[in-house]
Amino acid sequence: MLRHLSPPTPLSGELPTPDETSASARSSSAELCDIDTVAIEPAPTQASTVADASEQDSDEPDDSNDEDWSDADEASEEDEVLTGESEAEEEAVEEAEDISINLIEVDVHQLVTDFIRDDACERRCLEGKAGELEHLVRSLEQMTKAEKTTCILTLIGVLMQTDTAERRRGTGEREKFHYYLPFVGHVCRPSFARCLGVQPLTVQRYKRRVRDGCLAAAAHGNKANKNASKVELVWLVKWFEAFAAEVGEVVPVRVRMQKTQDGKVKKYYSREDYTLLPAIFTWDTVYEEMHKFVERGLRVYEPARSTFRKLLSIHCPTIRIRSRQSNVCDLCSIYQTRMRHGAIADKTEELGQHTESARRMRREYKKDKAASQAADTDLAVLVMDFSQNLRIPSVTSTPSQWYFCSLLAVNLFGIFYENNGTQTNYVYDGFASGKGSDQIISMLQHFIRTVLVPAGKKHLVVYADNCSGQNKNNHVIRFFLAQ
Repeated sequence: MLRHLSPPTPLSGELPTPDETSASARSSSAELCDIDTVAIEPAPTQASTVADASEQDSDEPDDSNDEDWSDADEASEEDEVLTGESEAEEEAVEEAEDISINLIEVDVHQLVTDFIRDDACERRCLEGKAGELEHLVRSLEQMTKAEKTTCILTLIGVLMQTDTAERRRGTGEREKFHYYLPFVGHVCRPSFARCLGVQPLTVQRYKRRVRDGCLAAAAHGNKANKNASKVELVWLVKWFEAFAAEVGEVVPVRVRMQKTQDGKVKKYYSREDYTLLPAIFTWDTVYEEMHKFVERGLRVYEPARSTFRKLLSIHCPTIRIRSRQSNVCDLCSIYQTRMRHGAIADKTEELGQHTESARRMRREYKKDKAASQAADTDLAVLVMDFSQNLRIPSVTSTPSQWYFCSLLAVNLFGIFYENNGTQTNYVYDGFASGKGSDQIISMLQHFIRTVLVPAGKKHLVVYADNCSGQNKNNHVIRFFLAQ
């Protein structure tokens, strides 16, 4: 060890002069230089000496309790002053050979205690081997999963070649051999599996793999599903998008995203166009539609139902199925109730025939919509309907006093102009007028005279629902014929 020689302490009452202080400092540095330049003859280090001793006495138990059993000459060598370079080299060797450093977060001592306590073997094969078990556990925990599996396979392969005895059991042959663990020695089969961190059935599976002539770990994990990998994903996505364009409806949806930044929750809103399929469809009915399309002669690999839904949910996030509403067709509701517990081919075929007219009408609507987007067209396409009644004033949190008041109820009638993508809303008091054909005709006449006539439109196509009291009646039809 390097010792710093301090200058002599001055007597009380006498203060050293600056010259004396500098002189003493120079003398101490000179002494240190003399110590550093002492020639040291090369001698075996303590680590190598201990290693040689351990090799010679490897068969005897280690009861030294970290005492010094070296000779006096070797002890005198430790008292010699070493240079900084030699000390660094010795520390590096000790760190390289120190296997007792705990590099894992598992409580090794507790794990070893559990192994010995839970040992159900009659011979108590793990008793008195706490140190050996600790070395084994530390070594296994520093391995990766693949390294650990390869180590177990290699160990089983060696054990099967030592003292294997073949015995007949019934019609088959049974191999029996003794189990040994590194550092521990002879153990029973349950202890062998438990100390290695596997199940006894896993050991049997490893034995079959060794008999097949393979010691490498089986390739498993992060592998794609073989059946799902055969699915032509590009074709499946294109078919689903075409099917959704035929039967679905494009609706602008307000999407909300929520993120936490610096402990504060921030909400972001964006608008995206979603394609909503009718509520009569389920994933089972959509799968049956795909199955019928493939049966026409298309040679593609059909995915399973679960894979079908999983792939389309991931790659087509903007295509959704509408939630169930109360104003749907009665027959559609009946079919949907029947198919709730399982869609069979007959029920799906009946539903397809029932919705064929709706699909045909959807194709006509998209054809008219595309024609209205032309530059020099005289065709106007309108979509009209009443929305839900509104209460004014309308707030998110209703004050308690409002429950004792009669709020103003208003009717909202909307006309969507497909040519330029704008919507005109007519709002009026619900107590002043109702929702009959007279009100519909009045608002349609106002829209035609103020919007369509100035735009030079001569042909009109109107889409609406089948409400007989509002749209589908003789009064509205005669109004259109009179225009």
